[in-house]
Amino acid sequence: MPLDSRREVPFAPLNLTLSQQQHCRDLTFQLLDRTLRSFDERDASRDPVSGSPRHHASLDSTRWKQLRTQTNASLYSERTSDTNTPRDLHLPGDNWDNPCVLLAVGTIESNLSEVMFGLETPDFLSIQVRSETLGKQPLDGVVLAQIAGLTEADPFQFMGVTWMVGEQSWPLNKVVRPRDFMQQELSVVRMGSELDTR
Repeated sequence: MPLDSRREVPFAPLNLTLSQQQHCRDLTFQLLDRTLRSFDERDASRDPVSGSPRHHASLDSTRWKQLRTQTNASLYSERTSDTNTPRDLHLPGDNWDNPCVLLAVGTIESNLSEVMFGLETPDFLSIQVRSETLGKQPLDGVVLAQIAGLTEADPFQFMGVTWMVGEQSWPLNKVVRPRDFMQQELSVVRMGSELDTR
């Protein structure tokens, strides 16, 4: 099945049964719940000196590796080499092979609609445009199964299974091969415990 002139999709669209769709929903919302719980735990932890919440300025650099940073936000991955450090894993089930934990922290000063329009990716084309314009990194892929889409009550909702392949720009693309992955994706607005929107 051709994707465009650059690459061919190695997978056919997924025709998920209702049971499989429900399993994807359950797993995704379990991960969301555990992620929000982990966020609440981290947000509640206080710096012993200043008493302020731990944000990216005071994250433990032996545990978190900074991948990217901008003025008000940073992206980190959890280091896995130190086995004495507790991993920030709140994963359902026990069949996870070398999971990667990413943490984005910071602030976005805007109203919810503007933030969500900036984050909204209801189809693969919007993901691709975002990657190539903001990240300057070519990205191919396709939504293999859409489990939930936008509704009048939730105009930013999307849940689906997506295949993506990313490649480096020149000159790195001469030595680094493209890498592909599949992901279960969710975009939704939820109210937190203190009525802050997430």
